[in-house]
Amino acid sequence: MRVNFSATDVDELYAEWGQQPGTSLHKDTFETILKLPPLLGNGWLRWIKLRPGLEIMLRYFECPEPLIIET
Repeated sequence: MRVNFSATDVDELYAEWGQQPGTSLHKDTFETILKLPPLLGNGWLRWIKLRPGLEIMLRYFECPEPLIIET
C-alpha cells in the first residue's frame, strides 16, 4: 500500500484521530500514548516529555502489507 502525506497531513491525521474516543490509551502531563489510525496499521505512538523542549517519541506498528509513506 502506498500512502501520500505531507508533514501537515500527518499532523492533522494524528490531531483528529487523537480527539476520537478510544484512541488515547494513556495521557497525563508527562506522557501520551495513542493507538495508530487503522489507515496506517496496528500499533501505537508514545510521547514522553523529559523536560521543556525535549521529548522522546517511540513508535510500534505492524502493517498487514508493505507500507510506503511519502511525505
